[in-house]
Parts: sequence; structure tokens; C-alpha cells
Amino acid sequence: MFMKKDYFPIYLFIILYISLVAGFLLSEDLNGGAISDYKGYIKIASDFENNFANTFLNYDKYGNRHSPLSIIILSQLIKLDIPDHFIRFLNLNVCLIIIFYFYKCLRISFSNINKFYLQIISIAILISPTFRALSIWPDSRIHGLLFFIISLYFFL
Repeated sequence: MFMKKDYFPIYLFIILYISLVAGFLLSEDLNGGAISDYKGYIKIASDFENNFANTFLNYDKYGNRHSPLSIIILSQLIKLDIPDHFIRFLNLNVCLIIIFYFYKCLRISFSNINKFYLQIISIAILISPTFRALSIWPDSRIHGLLFFIISLYFFL
């Protein structure tokens, strides 16, 4: 047989991760709005970098419905002269933690189900258009999901 059943989740993860990196290189945006949202974040991050207090106190005037925390972190990374593509690639890899903690939550909640199936379910997150778009183009929603999944794990 070509591959053992035990290694299938690893192969599947590698294939889907490569497709995610390819999406990164091709500037994939399956949601259709992640790129424009990110470009808006860059403008606000620049304002945070230039005048933090004024931007923070008048954040509601930007008409942005997302938390400023991710934008503040983005502004600090920009201030350190970290290239945009590196920031985005770092975000892509940090978002993979969601899969790990989702799997751990599934193991706790469904201990009677074979771990092979739980691994496949957790890896399937990599084909979600929303996950892919928000991993490639940093957004506060994906960071909120990351912290939610981690807190859910510790709750369980």
C-alpha cells in the first residue's frame, strides 16, 4: 500500500499547507474582501505608528468594526521595518495553532471516537475559505478565533 493509515493525516496536512502557501504566494482571497480589509488596516496601522494616542482615542471615526488590538500589533511590526510579506507569512503560520487546539478540544469532547477521524476533521479547517483568506491576509477575526479555541481548550 502507498501510505499507511497512520500517516494519512500528516500527508493531508502537508498537502493542504502547501496549498495554503501557494495561496499566499498567489495572493489568494477566497472571501473577496480580505485584501481590501488588510489594506485598510495598513492605513490605520500607519496612523497608530504616527500618533498612537490620537488614533486610539478616535478609532471609532475610522468606521472599522474590528478590534484595534491586531492593528496595534501590526503597527508595531511595521515600526520595526518588518516587511509586509513576512508579517503575512508569520500570521499564516501562527494561525495553524488553531488546528492544533481544535484537535485537542475534539479529543477531550469526543474521547470515544478514533483519533484518526478527529485529525481529519481538524485538518479540514485548512480548506475553509474564511480560514484561508484570513490566514493569508491578517485580520482580527482569525486572531479572535485563535484565542477562543485556546480558551475553549482550557475550559474543557
